[in-house]
Amino acid sequence: MIPEDEKGKVVLFLRSKIKDFKCPICQERNFTFQEFYYADLAEDSLSLIGSNQQFSAMKKFSTVCNNCGNIQSFSTKAMGI
Repeated sequence: MIPEDEKGKVVLFLRSKIKDFKCPICQERNFTFQEFYYADLAEDSLSLIGSNQQFSAMKKFSTVCNNCGNIQSFSTKAMGI
């Protein structure tokens, strides 16, 4: 669950960067926000499964279009979160 203060920062960030935020696929303006961690794996990512190797993860927020399901991801680092 995304805390309301972080959700507010995401909305402010998107509004400051994109004046008319709409889905690039269906042009709707009805979105849900989701928080997730994105892991950048090495080229041979299959060798990492079940191993003790380290990889980095980045927290991101995504907008999910409630009409067509298109997902767009945004880095929280750029948002100052």
